[in-house]
Amino acid sequence: IDKFTTHVVRSFSKDLNLSYNFDLELDEKKIIEPVVALLLNSVSKEGGDLSEVLVNFSLSKAEEGKISDIESDLQDFSKELFKEHVFGFLESKDITIKEYLNSRKFIYSKKEKSLKKIHDLRREVCSYFKQKGIGKEHFVRGTYYKYFTNHLNSLDDKKWIPTKVLIDNVLNDIWYSARVDSEIKSLITSCTSDLRNFFNSIMELLTEYYSCKSILENIYSIAVLSELQKRIRKYKYENNIEQLSEFNKKINTIVSNEPATFIYERIGERYHHYLIDEFQDTSRLQWQNLLPLIVDSLDYGKTFLVGDSKQSIYRWRGGEVEQFLQLPDIYHGENLLFLNDWQKKMHNHFEEYNLSFNFRSRIEIIDFNNIF
Repeated sequence: IDKFTTHVVRSFSKDLNLSYNFDLELDEKKIIEPVVALLLNSVSKEGGDLSEVLVNFSLSKAEEGKISDIESDLQDFSKELFKEHVFGFLESKDITIKEYLNSRKFIYSKKEKSLKKIHDLRREVCSYFKQKGIGKEHFVRGTYYKYFTNHLNSLDDKKWIPTKVLIDNVLNDIWYSARVDSEIKSLITSCTSDLRNFFNSIMELLTEYYSCKSILENIYSIAVLSELQKRIRKYKYENNIEQLSEFNKKINTIVSNEPATFIYERIGERYHHYLIDEFQDTSRLQWQNLLPLIVDSLDYGKTFLVGDSKQSIYRWRGGEVEQFLQLPDIYHGENLLFLNDWQKKMHNHFEEYNLSFNFRSRIEIIDFNNIF
């Protein structure tokens, strides 16, 4: 697949703004290591904002209990940029380190405002309980009352997250147990609208608070990753280097929306038969890049997709076993221009074969796996 994709990419090099004679680099390390070294060397020249984010990146590693070697940390961290599942998050415009730091100030301010509103709301609800004469005995197991009076008063913000039981009770209008007297039922029934509004408000505030907190915990890492991405892109351009991991992403926007005849015309030859082995470990981009050619070939030859969903081991590298399990439907093909036509044709030509005998394992293991 990788060799074939490289062949297709070279055929579309002009469309992809690539030099036709680019050097193909298979080893990510040969790009990551010099880029990280250049980044660290530039700290002494640039200092300032770059130095601040790198220092804080190292401190965050230390807080996680990891011995921080900034160079090896950055090399490991850079590998994230080459994983297929992150490509969709890397398309935004370049953001400078200064913009990240300014964003941090804004988000910190937003978090503090959310925090104040959470405490204000807690006090308002406690005052409401006192005014109405409501105690923990008025609620099922006292959960709603204890949440606002105890949990939200904790210094540990992890305890502010409401339990699933409490959320379900509010969603399903379960406020008191069936055994409470009519006076309690009457009081709580008259207050349910307020109680529900209080809970919805706290959920909105907590969503904002935890979102801000999560961004603040990761913003230095995101800034470093963004800077590494820019420098990797520059290094590859200056050295006329392309990577195999980038090819599937680059070619996808062109190939997935073009008829097969156009692609065959470019690559200069036509294929009637395809066989993809270990299909359970094929990534979504790899499969979608081959789809126009494979669908076209169904009228002329045979295509075999061979695999075993129980042997799927490459999800960490973009493999999606769901593609195999959902055949002849095209898994997550919403972005494909010819999705309906391709899917219809695949349904018409689809035949499923299961092996009747396994030559690798004994019957006890096969039975166990199938049951599992």
